[in-house]
Amino acid sequence: MAEKKNISQQINNIPDICGVYLMRDKKGKILYIGKAKRLRRRLYTHFRKGSPKAEVFKQRVDSLEYIPCRSQEQALLLEAALIKENRPSYNIALRDDKSYPYVQITKEDFPVVSIVRLRKKRKALYFGPYPNAGVIKEAMKLIRRFFPYRSCLRLPAQPCLYYHLRLCPGVCIGKITKKEYAENIKQIINILRGKRKELFSRLKKRMNALAEEKQYEQAARIRDTLIQLKAIYEGNIAGHELIALRNALKLKNIPLVIEAIDISNIGATDAVGSVVTFKDGAPYKQGYRRFKIKTVKKISDFPMI
Repeated sequence: MAEKKNISQQINNIPDICGVYLMRDKKGKILYIGKAKRLRRRLYTHFRKGSPKAEVFKQRVDSLEYIPCRSQEQALLLEAALIKENRPSYNIALRDDKSYPYVQITKEDFPVVSIVRLRKKRKALYFGPYPNAGVIKEAMKLIRRFFPYRSCLRLPAQPCLYYHLRLCPGVCIGKITKKEYAENIKQIINILRGKRKELFSRLKKRMNALAEEKQYEQAARIRDTLIQLKAIYEGNIAGHELIALRNALKLKNIPLVIEAIDISNIGATDAVGSVVTFKDGAPYKQGYRRFKIKTVKKISDFPMI
């Protein structure tokens, strides 16, 4: 039986990339979940001599795991979901509500969603605090793409830029009902609370109901949202780019295998072609190819392809 690697060795084997990390004890129980822009550096600080948590972690932590993410906002959402599902004993909420921003959702017929520094004395739901203001702002931009929401304190007479960018459902001009808007807000709350299972369940039920009512276009929109959200929670966001590509090229299905061809000419005789392959939105290096072009004599990309 191979000797188990110590914590320092485990940290050395973790790449210094953006992602979420999990600390487990000898029984496999999750003790702590965190996120970092640079995983290896963050883990070193947790176990560094002199760190307040170092001695506790050294005594209890037996193994480390990580989930790579492509952005800090993705890591923030994934971290929240994992903490909600596993409830690690060492994850303690921050208590300084004056230093960090919160997400505020007002309690009214068409709630306003915004980021605030202080808890204002008004009827509203608050989520946070979030130590990194930039990350939560980017995370809310991502959430808004899935579930458009109102951000203006007073409803304008004419729709604003957010409506034209499809980031607001058009509350001011009656483009969405109170019930439909409430469903959007419920989904946002589920994301911020880390309730991804409930989020997926509600979306699937809504998608199936729309399909039964033969509202296929709306059902397809929810299906695409599910694909994108699952991609986020699985540690990659390739699903966003694939859906965007399918829409841009007006394809019936999401392109799961993509081959890109490049022709290079050196003078009039030496021509080569390179093929780069992507599978499920990620580079597939086994599919890379390089060809010497011998049958086409003139310099012309199309016949060479």
